Amino acid sequence: NDTTFFVHPDHLGSTRLMTSMNQSIYDSMDYLPFGEQIAGDTGATHKFTGKERDIESGLDDFGARYYDSSLGRFTSPDEFTGGPIDLFEDDDPTSSALPYADIFNPQSLNKYSYTYNSPLRYVDPTGHDPADGSSATQEIIDATMEEIDKVAGPLVESAVEKTGSALAVASKAVGFGFGVLASLATSPAANANEQEMLNKAHTQAAQNNPAQNKGQDFKKKTKEQIDKKNAEENGGTNKCKECKRDVKPIKNLNGVPTSANQLQRHHIKPKREGGSGEASNGEILCPGCHKKKHKKNN
Repeated sequence: NDTTFFVHPDHLGSTRLMTSMNQSIYDSMDYLPFGEQIAGDTGATHKFTGKERDIESGLDDFGARYYDSSLGRFTSPDEFTGGPIDLFEDDDPTSSALPYADIFNPQSLNKYSYTYNSPLRYVDPTGHDPADGSSATQEIIDATMEEIDKVAGPLVESAVEKTGSALAVASKAVGFGFGVLASLATSPAANANEQEMLNKAHTQAAQNNPAQNKGQDFKKKTKEQIDKKNAEENGGTNKCKECKRDVKPIKNLNGVPTSANQLQRHHIKPKREGGSGEASNGEILCPGCHKKKHKKNN
């Protein structure tokens, strides 16, 4: 029908709530650790970690392959990220010994397993490679905070000008996020005591939320900057930083192995070490070199 509903995800991106225009809860969903739905009765198509669930089969579409939440397993094995040529042209013979797994992580030896059997910590955005769930929705969080600052920022500044006190509106600003509190803390209207209190509150909040201190994903604009810089350095063509292979953006398709010349962006300083999402911390690699980099960093 034409009714508008709002979807609210959890830290893994799974749909948890659906609310209507009048702010009432339309549906509340819950899942077992591996994604089997145990509560909620809704027509929402995107459920566990935000992936589309097929109505007929009950399988989740992860892009590269389908996932069965009732079994906690993918329905097909993970594919090698390169191709036959890569197996024979690789200068490092040990990297091809287990082309379908990461020898440094025993949990990856089962190519049907989901997120190393740690579904509460990891997500798998593409069906190929598990990622830390705390950063899986970082782009959504960043975009949301930007919109919040646009709306709430002027309101807070106006309130500060009228009251002459940042602390007077701090309690109202909490609901808008710590990005607004940061603007309050730097306001000329805040006296020394208020400034100190707000700084302590912001610092304590960051300490209580380790996810805030972790690295950041590349945003769309940053990805474009990384691609442009690489092309400028290579005569207008994107090339792998390591092997100099020509690479290009290629979308992952269900059941199709990742192309050996797919353009992939790599954090020079790993996200788990606080690596930023700035263009200066990014480089372009082919899938084979990208995998080697991660093994080396581990």
